[in-house]
Amino acid sequence: SFGKPHNISVTEADGEGTWLLLSWSQGSGASSCVAPGSLVWTVGWQPSVSAGANAQGGKKECFATSCNIAGLQRNTPYNFWVEEACSSPVNLGARTVMPTAIWTMPGEWTTLVGACVPNTVRIDVLETPIQCFVEKECCLDEWFVCISGSAVAVTRVDVPGGWGQNIKLRCIAVSLSSMVTLDPNVPLGPDWLRLVMASTDSMKVALPPRLSGQMQGCECASLHLEFTKVLGDGTDKAWQPGTGDCASLGWLTRQCTLQGLAQDTEYRARLQVRCQDGKQSRWTVSETTAWTISPVASVGGSLSGQVAVMRRLAAAGSSQSFTEAMLVASMRGAVAELAGVALSAVFAVVTSVEGSDMTRIDYEVAVAEASAGLTEAEATKLAAAVAAKLGIADASGAGNPDGSVLSARLTVMLGGYIPIYIVIAPHTQMRRVAFPACSA
Repeated sequence: SFGKPHNISVTEADGEGTWLLLSWSQGSGASSCVAPGSLVWTVGWQPSVSAGANAQGGKKECFATSCNIAGLQRNTPYNFWVEEACSSPVNLGARTVMPTAIWTMPGEWTTLVGACVPNTVRIDVLETPIQCFVEKECCLDEWFVCISGSAVAVTRVDVPGGWGQNIKLRCIAVSLSSMVTLDPNVPLGPDWLRLVMASTDSMKVALPPRLSGQMQGCECASLHLEFTKVLGDGTDKAWQPGTGDCASLGWLTRQCTLQGLAQDTEYRARLQVRCQDGKQSRWTVSETTAWTISPVASVGGSLSGQVAVMRRLAAAGSSQSFTEAMLVASMRGAVAELAGVALSAVFAVVTSVEGSDMTRIDYEVAVAEASAGLTEAEATKLAAAVAAKLGIADASGAGNPDGSVLSARLTVMLGGYIPIYIVIAPHTQMRRVAFPACSA
């Protein structure tokens, strides 16, 4: 019985692209034919569907496990088959059909991709390539490709979006892999990495718009983020894979959150670009380390008044000047004075109430940090004492519509023109995310 020829490959080709040396391994044993040495191989070929109109097919008998196929057309794909049989007596043999087309030299072709709105597009390049490169019209745009059969995905990496120029794919045939030197480029990682917005158990990682460079030859690229605790002597503990949505980063991602961190701990992060064939960029390490926080017991509340009236007076040239910064400064000063805390511990923000003259002033006071020397219960107790100070009534009640010392104090600080009312009474809470930045 006959075994099919196998391990069929191109072992040599001329630079002009008119002939190929095809080699294979014998599939049958020496006793498969009655007459010794009568094994014969027939090689046949037909132009592939993407070949030019002038390409022709053919067939040739060969008496060894390699055969020179001449008369081919330059840079053209052909579908080959090899059949093994006996020449004496003549009989039907076993045939192996090549699963992909074999190209003559140089074995390259281009496919128009064009412009694209999303950051990734998939193109059928009709033949199976071993490598594809993006040919662009201009600029510093960067892409990588991912090949699966004749389907090629093209992904942009330097911005989180698509592109406007008409790009092309230049591909190299997989059949010529033994004679092609693949691009040795090593990708470049991002320019920077930043740790921001820490909480008690999480931390955000900010990535730059341009995530990588020098991507030609880097197939199916992926992003890998790791983080580590920083020890007391400044050295790093063992690096761990990213957690939360930092565990699997896509090429549209420009921010992710590390989850499951220890509170009051210093961390560092790093990012690397990896290619499917093992090439990888250098690690980009976060510019600085960052600390997770301990829970902070705080007091918050809201006041409101017709401050928009004061704005209009100021705009009309009234002697009473007014700015939003003045309102924030007055609010912080009144809260700090009554609560008995440093001005830097108070945060305030002003928002206009749509469709009315009312303006809302929200505030929060950082009272006590729950850390190694203070339990959360103890910190909450201190915050409750501050809330009581901010919520006490004004004994005189003069010029004070809701009877609180805080609203009365703010009214006086604003010149006594605008009555201020409490919207949300002072209340305690345990903040587990970073406290808003406060200036002194």
